Amino acid sequence: MENGRLVAAGRSMTIAEVIARTGGEELAGQTSVTSETPELTSFCTQIAEVHVDTETGEITVNKIISAHDIGTILNPLNHQGQVEGGMIQGLGYALMEELQLEDGHISTLSFGDYKIPTSADVPVMETVLIQGDAGPAPYESKGIGESSNIPVAGAIANAVFDAVGVRITDLPVTADKVLTGLRATGDGTIVTRVM
Repeated sequence: MENGRLVAAGRSMTIAEVIARTGGEELAGQTSVTSETPELTSFCTQIAEVHVDTETGEITVNKIISAHDIGTILNPLNHQGQVEGGMIQGLGYALMEELQLEDGHISTLSFGDYKIPTSADVPVMETVLIQGDAGPAPYESKGIGESSNIPVAGAIANAVFDAVGVRITDLPVTADKVLTGLRATGDGTIVTRVM
């Protein structure tokens, strides 16, 4: 493809011209694209502040701080929307979204069974923007697209571990898993640290 036209063996046609020449016969094509990996990417790190109820295992996320290495921000409102939307999506898969199977069939068939975050679940979110090197995208910008949803689960799991000493390594991080971990310590001693 060059400038919206198919180019091969010194000939150039639009897709419509190629289709018109098939005479109704099946048309198959194959292509491959190799993109160059930019030398510079975006970075994100997050910290979660949680409260863990040691009687029930319930986890409450009080705050998430998300720090981003940025280039030029082209649209501040959309940029912040991407950051916050990603954090909320990450909160969902960190704490509640679980695809369950019964006899090889998906049993979480509706939002009644498959929970996603609502506005009541959203904690305080703080965004820290750190001006990094110029980005590889237009006007020296950098992608913000999904960088904020990736570290949420790790930040929450690490905060739970810091709070009650229970390491959860599979998602979602649930009250049942926390209680199982607390019971596995055997001595009943629970140390809560505030940092």
